Amino acid sequence: MKIALFITCVADTLFPETGIAVVRVLERLGHEVVFPAGQTCCGQMHVNSGHRDDALRLARRFVDAMGRDDGVDAVVSPSSSCVGWVRELLPGVAREAGDERLAADAEALGGRLFELSELLVRRLGVEDVGAAYPRRVTLHPTCHSQRVTRVGDAPERLLAHVRGLELLELPDAAECCGFGGTFSIKNAAVSVAMLEDKCRNILATGAEVVTAVDPSCLLHIGGGLSRLAPRTNGGDGRDGGGPAVRAVHLADILAAQHPAGAVAHDMSFPDQHAVAGFQPDPVGLEHAAHAGAREAFKHRAELPGIDFHMNVPQAWRQELQGQQSTDKTQTALQCSHTIPAFAAAMRGDDLVEQWRLD
Repeated sequence: MKIALFITCVADTLFPETGIAVVRVLERLGHEVVFPAGQTCCGQMHVNSGHRDDALRLARRFVDAMGRDDGVDAVVSPSSSCVGWVRELLPGVAREAGDERLAADAEALGGRLFELSELLVRRLGVEDVGAAYPRRVTLHPTCHSQRVTRVGDAPERLLAHVRGLELLELPDAAECCGFGGTFSIKNAAVSVAMLEDKCRNILATGAEVVTAVDPSCLLHIGGGLSRLAPRTNGGDGRDGGGPAVRAVHLADILAAQHPAGAVAHDMSFPDQHAVAGFQPDPVGLEHAAHAGAREAFKHRAELPGIDFHMNVPQAWRQELQGQQSTDKTQTALQCSHTIPAFAAAMRGDDLVEQWRLD
């Protein structure tokens, strides 16, 4: 089967290794994977923030790039939220705006657009992908994957066949982690409270790793775990490089075959290049992640025909570009890696440094 990879903005900018993991899994199963170079943001963040016109403009570009008749049998993404927007929600939003052609094109693309776990289990009929990952793992079923994309138990079925993996039940698993895209900025106090509940439930399982099918939720959870339960070296209480429980995307686990169970790409630290036995330097890595996010957004802003707000909603950009940070933004900065990465992209390192020193 010929399968196109829909990488998404978060994976492309912060976690490219997860996209590579998707390719490795599918190629291991004998499929051809292609990457449509014309793909850009699908518009999910914009429509969630109330910027319908910008969202539909991006969606039109995305559907045109991914919907070409080029022999592709399926389109796959490591993000259920982006798949859910394009497949389940975009047709209705386009029709409300009077764009019947976009609605029809989105429906046509949606018929072959899948999140990774549902592609493997429901479309390809595969539950054992030949992975080995001897770790204690708990699964966070993300809101979009259960309520919009409706992947069901596909992630659990795949994890059940990973050699050496012990799957631990997560208390109150269906509860939201508090991310919700720009919700975590606009309603930071509520977001942080929800995140703390989720992190404490994860820690209660005794898992070494928390996994999910949405990188943005894992970025949020990984940031919370790094503050709530940092890893320590020996008995001196010093920070040993990230959270005691790692946030790892399902694709990275499915791509793993290392007999010793090397830690897969860790969502707690964007831009980590995972190798066997890799232990990140937390300060240097965070600097690299924020710098990488900033440069990535600068690059996108310079692309012909794409201005800055094509990637960041205008209201959000204006808030973060203000002379002083709001209490909401500061609260979020104290909890997660999510906000500093985007804050660095929009207004430099000063706010990030303030967050880092708190």
